[in-house]
Amino acid sequence: YRLMEKEDMEGALAHFQLQTRLLPDAANPWDSLGDYYVEVGNTEEARKAFEKALEVNPSFDASKDKLEELNKSSTDS
Repeated sequence: YRLMEKEDMEGALAHFQLQTRLLPDAANPWDSLGDYYVEVGNTEEARKAFEKALEVNPSFDASKDKLEELNKSSTDS
């Protein structure tokens, strides 16, 4: 997140992708990758990342909430 704050989006993406490779069975890295994609406006990839987080941990509320918000936003348009 610090890399995103510094507008180093390439570095942030590399970091989040590395985390998902190192911890593929943890929901939080997938959720963070989703946050990155939301930040850069790629809602399709964000949705995939949040869905992966929920696949890993179906009770991961942060991803549930973010996915609901993305789905709501897409129907509001």
